[in-house]
Amino acid sequence: ETMMRATKICLTVLLLALVYPACTGNELDDADSADVIMQITSMESPSIRAQRQQTTTGTCSNTGQLCESDSECGIGSCVRVSVCILEVEDWTATIAATPKNALAATPFNDIVMVSVDISYDWVNDALDGIVPPQNIGLGNVNIETNSQNSVTFPPIPSDPLNTSSGPTPFEGATANMTLTFNAVTVEGTRIRQTALRQLIIEICR
Repeated sequence: ETMMRATKICLTVLLLALVYPACTGNELDDADSADVIMQITSMESPSIRAQRQQTTTGTCSNTGQLCESDSECGIGSCVRVSVCILEVEDWTATIAATPKNALAATPFNDIVMVSVDISYDWVNDALDGIVPPQNIGLGNVNIETNSQNSVTFPPIPSDPLNTSSGPTPFEGATANMTLTFNAVTVEGTRIRQTALRQLIIEICR
């Protein structure tokens, strides 16, 4: 009787496994997902440029007063300091709308790019949290089924990188980025795709 009970339990577990297969987390294989796949085929990710520039205002060498030119200082000179300015250049991602099955057809399965979520994990832990995660709009760029198009976006806002006083702590820094692209098909199915990239900030020379 014990053996028969154990056999029934095993059969029950086997039947449950067949009826409720384990979740793989692969959205592309989900029967309820879109009939088209969003694929990131390439990404141009230039580094953050660092350029040394003089401030527009300085102090008079003889009086310490604020100035913009030597003529404001009389016999003294207007001393302006050199600062490191970090310049952010837009990144470009090329994205393809690849049919997953015979049901994928334009225009209903065309992809509309909505936004990209970006988070930063800095190699220097002291920089974590200074720049919060970003949600950047992608202008609702349309990608027809079985074709590709490009979207552009700033990888990071420039304001937090350039502090108002003293040298920027981000000079020469590196961050590991997680970029999640959010889109929707014309017929209304939401699609997400994640990419990992490194953000490299140059050093002022």
